[in-house]
Amino acid sequence: MISILEKHVDLGSCDVLDIGTGSGHIIQLVSKKCKSATSVNLEDERIAKEGYTFVEVKDVHLPFDNGTFDVVISNQVIEHIPVQDIHINEIYRVLKNGGIAYIATPSQYTLIEPHFKLPFLSWLPRPLSNLYVKLFNHKRWDIYPLTLGKLTKIAMPKFEIEDMSLKIIKHPKDYQLDMFPHLQPLLKVLPEFILRLLHPFLPSFIVILHKKQ
Repeated sequence: MISILEKHVDLGSCDVLDIGTGSGHIIQLVSKKCKSATSVNLEDERIAKEGYTFVEVKDVHLPFDNGTFDVVISNQVIEHIPVQDIHINEIYRVLKNGGIAYIATPSQYTLIEPHFKLPFLSWLPRPLSNLYVKLFNHKRWDIYPLTLGKLTKIAMPKFEIEDMSLKIIKHPKDYQLDMFPHLQPLLKVLPEFILRLLHPFLPSFIVILHKKQ
């Protein structure tokens, strides 16, 4: 994440917001590189608590003024939010002009859904996916998966969208990618048109949203 951000901004001069603090380890690492770091979450689940400001929020709305941050991070968060357009609108609102957002989310067409670990779960219509998770003793299907196309449709009016996924696969060392090390040499030499065909089936995709002036 830091490698991707540093190719787009000078983190040392940036005010950064992380949406979805979790354990706090990610924003704590980011805080060592940026000017200021703030993180929000619906509840305090932190283990790493130093180096950044934490704010507990009630819902998807962000308690900050317009144009507060240079960078907003939404890492594996948007798929948990039913009202995804509000999430994107709030990111746009709190970003400064020319600011960027880092968005990472599981692909709807990943083979194994990462939250429930069930194959093809996110491919199904919601009534069937609810039944599927109940068969495996889960309460309900509370994930709202996205394709790159769906995210583009939500974000396009307000952002220019830069898909980073294939760049990372083609240049793993530049982005410190440590997943699938045995596959990396093969993926690097695959023609780009084949990678684009495989793109929907990636476990996750990563985009940078550039706030339109």
